[in-house]
Amino acid sequence: MLSEPVRGLTMERRVVPGGTVDSPPITILYVDDDPDLLSIGRRFLERLGSYRVESVQSPLDALDRLRQTPVDLVLSDYQMPDMDGITFLKTVRSTYGDLPFILFTGRGREEVVIEALNSGADFYLQKGGDPRSQFVQLDYTIRQAVTRRRILRQARFFDRFNTLFSCISAAARTILNRDLFLQECCRSAVSTGLIQRAWIGRMEGDPVEIEILACATDGSGDDRRSPSSLLEDAVVLEACRAAWATRTLQTCLSSSLPTRVFPLSFNGRCAGVFVVSETYPGMEADEEYSLLGRVAQEISSAIERFERVSDLDRMKETLSDLYVRFELLADHTPLAFLTLDPSGRIIETNRASLDLFGRTREEMVDRPFEQLVIPECRAQLERLFPGAAPARGREWPVRLSLTRDDHLPLDVEVTSRASLGPDGRLLGVHCLLRPLSPADNRVFAFQNDPESSSFRCGSRRMGNGDRARAP
Repeated sequence: MLSEPVRGLTMERRVVPGGTVDSPPITILYVDDDPDLLSIGRRFLERLGSYRVESVQSPLDALDRLRQTPVDLVLSDYQMPDMDGITFLKTVRSTYGDLPFILFTGRGREEVVIEALNSGADFYLQKGGDPRSQFVQLDYTIRQAVTRRRILRQARFFDRFNTLFSCISAAARTILNRDLFLQECCRSAVSTGLIQRAWIGRMEGDPVEIEILACATDGSGDDRRSPSSLLEDAVVLEACRAAWATRTLQTCLSSSLPTRVFPLSFNGRCAGVFVVSETYPGMEADEEYSLLGRVAQEISSAIERFERVSDLDRMKETLSDLYVRFELLADHTPLAFLTLDPSGRIIETNRASLDLFGRTREEMVDRPFEQLVIPECRAQLERLFPGAAPARGREWPVRLSLTRDDHLPLDVEVTSRASLGPDGRLLGVHCLLRPLSPADNRVFAFQNDPESSSFRCGSRRMGNGDRARAP
């Protein structure tokens, strides 16, 4: 036995062809006006294979039974009092489509055989001869008819499922709005003929509340009701809460429709459900669970992408707003401001710094800050970048002698703070520049060299009136 995990759910898959030990029993509706033949046929068939035989003595009773209980195959006599086998076959075909039908009769006329096959009979078998050999042949024929139908239905199911999966995958790539995407998922599920009703709900809170985000139906039966009325079904609500709590598939009946509730998990939590009703008939339930579980996974993955995009959009909006505030404050503050990248190149400046240096923004931005520092002070630049990973939030002042556009020296105190990434990587250095007055220079010189009245920068002493030229 093969099993596949789907989001915490383990699904068992049976091998169908050939009637293996894991196959469900084949239900046969045996129709014959002779009660003795019905009794003998039922005993032989139930001994030969995994069959459950229901017997009736007239086609009218058989039609009543079919309306009440589905079967896998109809086995019918030809000559019966109220309706012959061909008429009965045509009625079954018009109502139940490809339901396997075997005509099992003592009438062997060629025209009956031709009419039976032309009317849609899967096989025609003639009664007579050794009963054991006859029922062995009937056993083989029944298995052929049922297996062929299951294989054809599986092929149609897989074809429709691939169409559904392709539609949802394409929608996830092309639809940018989450709600429109969810609606397209439900619409695709219904339009492929796999599902009669599909809806997606969000679950949150304590106690858990359910909000239907998208819904689609094929318009049959009571499915014309509003989406909100779906939440009036207590059985479905209980299944949704169980799926949410356990993150496993739940099954139930909703308005007599077989219903599956798949949990939708994203961001490490279960936050919704994908609910489908009346899946494609004739498929093994475990196959439906496994394949529709993959559809639920695809929806979950798409929702997770939408959540990430939404978070990214919110971050972009926040950053854009913060940058507008920064520009407003930076351009109207009297403090000169510069931002340097890790290599020391100027990447941002404000009006006060342009006025301080007497230069335009084009002359400042993308220029190495070192070029604005007189050579004797360039050794001090290392203090702006203290080590590979400066302490987060730490500020430190550095006094430098810079050059203006008019080549006059400019003594400033630079207060810097490093900007670091989550991994500690240096992203840049933000600097505030405060011009120093002669009094500031004398205080600084005294603090660093009490015997001197000059401002020390690197290895060169400069008097307060000393003027240096940039190279």
